[in-house]
Amino acid sequence: MSGGGLNPNAAAFEWNTDAFEFVPSEPSPPQQFYTPKIYPASYSYNPQSEVKCILTAEAYFYYWNDGKVYLKDGHGQIFGPFNEMDNTMFYNTFYLQSAEEEQPPVKDDGHISFSDFMKSQETRSKTSGPKIGFKEVVVAGVEKTQVVEEEAQVEEIKPQMKIREKPKVKLVVEKPIDKQALICKLRENPEPNQENRTIEPDSKLTPVNIVFIGHVDAGKSTICGNILLLTNKIDKRLIETYEQEAKEKGRESWWLAYIMDQNEEERAKGKTVEVGRAFFETQSKRFTILDAPGHKAYVPNMINGASQAEYAALVISARISEFETGFERGGQTREHAMLAKSFGVTKLIVVINKMDDPSVNWSQERYEQIKKDMSPYLAESCKYNIEKDVEWVAISGINGDNILNKVSAEKAPWYTGSTLFEIFDRLPTPIRSPEEPLRIPIIDRVKDQGLTIYGKVESGLAVKGLRILIMPIKIKGEIVEIIGGEDTKLMYANPGENVKMRIKVPEEVDVQRGYVICDVHSVCHITNEFKADVQFLELPDPKMLITAGYNCVMHLHTDIQECEVTEVIALFDAEKKRKVKTAFCKSGQRVLLKIKTVNEVCIEKYTSLVQLGRFVLRDKGVTVGLGKIIEFTDQLEVEDQVTN
Repeated sequence: MSGGGLNPNAAAFEWNTDAFEFVPSEPSPPQQFYTPKIYPASYSYNPQSEVKCILTAEAYFYYWNDGKVYLKDGHGQIFGPFNEMDNTMFYNTFYLQSAEEEQPPVKDDGHISFSDFMKSQETRSKTSGPKIGFKEVVVAGVEKTQVVEEEAQVEEIKPQMKIREKPKVKLVVEKPIDKQALICKLRENPEPNQENRTIEPDSKLTPVNIVFIGHVDAGKSTICGNILLLTNKIDKRLIETYEQEAKEKGRESWWLAYIMDQNEEERAKGKTVEVGRAFFETQSKRFTILDAPGHKAYVPNMINGASQAEYAALVISARISEFETGFERGGQTREHAMLAKSFGVTKLIVVINKMDDPSVNWSQERYEQIKKDMSPYLAESCKYNIEKDVEWVAISGINGDNILNKVSAEKAPWYTGSTLFEIFDRLPTPIRSPEEPLRIPIIDRVKDQGLTIYGKVESGLAVKGLRILIMPIKIKGEIVEIIGGEDTKLMYANPGENVKMRIKVPEEVDVQRGYVICDVHSVCHITNEFKADVQFLELPDPKMLITAGYNCVMHLHTDIQECEVTEVIALFDAEKKRKVKTAFCKSGQRVLLKIKTVNEVCIEKYTSLVQLGRFVLRDKGVTVGLGKIIEFTDQLEVEDQVTN
């Protein structure tokens, strides 16, 4: 890059976390701050040095101690210092903070406080674009300038929606297949190879899915890892490997979390990004653990986990200040509890973790305080029956106290409640019917020597060798293999099972997340417009009104779609207990809407199949509404459904 290219003096860096503001080595007049726009990861800028600069959410500008501005891009490359030509070229990619907006206060010596700068960024107008954390880097070995290092703000970006082409094939619905006859045939003709032999699911164990949710760093992955350790699901050699890896990274207490956090990004940051999945059994149930991320930037992934679960464990850190941070307005404890309820989690276990922390030391007073603060929110906002639907347990996720074995009387003589596993055992068995039509929303898919999909059997029975239909693309296929927990090959999967399946389909078929696997004789409904009963929560702007034309993102079972409110039909008046015709609504109101999606979606009425009839609306990284589908025009029936 002309004017310096890569800075030769920037060979090594370290953060100074002890300072309170940044002061350049030579006082200089205040300069305008550049704020990067967020572009898709594929966007890049090639400076004159022909070194590719990746401009992502991780890119940021900073001042060097020579008083000049440099850029660090998404791959950690350093560019600068900038000359007039570079600034002109970058002007088309980044824009200056508007002169009309509030500027940070400048001290007499021309320096700007870092904390004042961050406060000014929070008050910038919405038209200024997303905020990126401002950082300053110091060369190792050079006299350190004072700076506060804060984590760059991560804003949730709307998923890039792909407009699907409507399938041109006409759907031919076949006669029902006798699944019991198919199972009998599999029993009569077992696989000759014992290693590849398919087995029947244990009828004594009911499949149950439980999602672990809560604020970031509450200890969810550590608890999940300890559950697998206590149930002997982890090989001792693997444990030693995790312990060694955590020790090498200087994070010795993280090794239990490594059991669930498998990729390098999660282990390096100590934050779960994707939903982890594992299995264990109790005397009466076969559990699928879903370890959801707690960071607000990954709420869409958390929703993916919550949509698969019947029950949830809301993990709360008892450590002083950590509970308050998660529960205050904007914390994920509140949002996760609300989302779990909206996706049909009927029983909630409030897991008060880190009771062994020195700031808590198994204090009964701290435990009771958290219960007292949480109960009103769960009852009034989330509509849980505290006496019937909510269980409370105090644990130490890292030591295992009160997970499987009860905490000793020496540590907590006051605790007379249950252990986590005792609560697991008394959770009611979900009511499901294998006689219902097959519905498996696709969570993920892999194309490698055929098609492999991941999903939960929401209703019906999936059988090896069964012919199926994939909606909304109306493609026929066949289930070649069903793989359950611990890579067990199954003859069939009952409703509630979280499975991996190999499916035989034409090679050119593009199967996506959000598609639904159905029986050939009974398929789900597809449409891109429907009426819904929506309860709006807090909108991003308190003065905001929802009217026709409002756009947001909809999470429907495993599908994510951009959508538009085409009509506000009526407002539910709680006091008068009737509907009032209206053209708009605001925060906290319940309304009847017409919603249109970019693509056709697979749905059912809420009263027919809850899992395919409920959805969440999100806007600007915030959950704004919870909805139920009540009426639609089935485009499949109108256009091309043919019966045999």
